[in-house]
Amino acid sequence: MRKIKNKIVTFLLIVLLVIIAVLAVRVYLLTSNTKAEITIGEYLSTVVIKEAKLISTRVNIERDIMIDVSDIMKKKVTLRFHGTALFTTDLEQFGIEDIISDDENKQVTIYIPPTQLEIYLEDEKTTIQEIERGPFVFSIKVSHEEYKKATATITQEMLQNIKDDVDIQKESEENAKAVFKELIEKILSVSEFNDYEIIVEFRNDEISTE
Repeated sequence: MRKIKNKIVTFLLIVLLVIIAVLAVRVYLLTSNTKAEITIGEYLSTVVIKEAKLISTRVNIERDIMIDVSDIMKKKVTLRFHGTALFTTDLEQFGIEDIISDDENKQVTIYIPPTQLEIYLEDEKTTIQEIERGPFVFSIKVSHEEYKKATATITQEMLQNIKDDVDIQKESEENAKAVFKELIEKILSVSEFNDYEIIVEFRNDEISTE
């Protein structure tokens, strides 16, 4: 029914953008006329791609819903919807104020924004599971409005189902920290801060949903 991938590798595009941003910062520092030192907080807040979202956990879901389109005759159809729940970290909400550095002990603690839970339905996978109809009813049609209403209901049910699953919530939080730490390690590996210990924690916000 539901399959959790323990760790989602960040998109190659994001990694490529990070590398480009790192190189750009390094070129700027080398060509700058002033030799002002840059802190690890300034470095990270400059390099992290603000428009990106990191996917940390993906959950596949399927759920049935019965649509009643009866008039004077009995007409009911049960559809099975397939969806994907994604837990993401929005880097646009990440800033220098979320970075606490301890230069003496070469340690940096980063507080990441809460994960966002998004549900995506895969309409092409929707299937008919059951049809109930009265005598002399040869076909059943579901209108666009009825289908749209069903998808809205299913989306909310899937969303609530994931929110109520404590194990998925816990795993998504651990995955989010691991994926973000991996991203920061890639960034710092080509900088003067490559020997810093990285600690990732959540800000004190609730998990948000879209």
